[in-house]
Amino acid sequence: MARLHPSWWLASCMLFMSYPIRAAERPAVLPNTLAQRVVACTSCHAQTDQARGTEYFPRIGGKPAGYLYNQLANFR
Repeated sequence: MARLHPSWWLASCMLFMSYPIRAAERPAVLPNTLAQRVVACTSCHAQTDQARGTEYFPRIGGKPAGYLYNQLANFR
């Protein structure tokens, strides 16, 4: 029967011992809410009806929900 080289044995042990550490590093699950989904959009499009800088981005603050839904559904 062939013996395992000590470095292979050590590498295998380190691999299995590091699993709980990697499992603990998982990020927390973000809530699946509309407010959480809109955060990415409001960085450019503003959350309120205020202009952002000199660049033009259509404002979405204060728009009806149906209008925004249709715009996102038809976005290509």
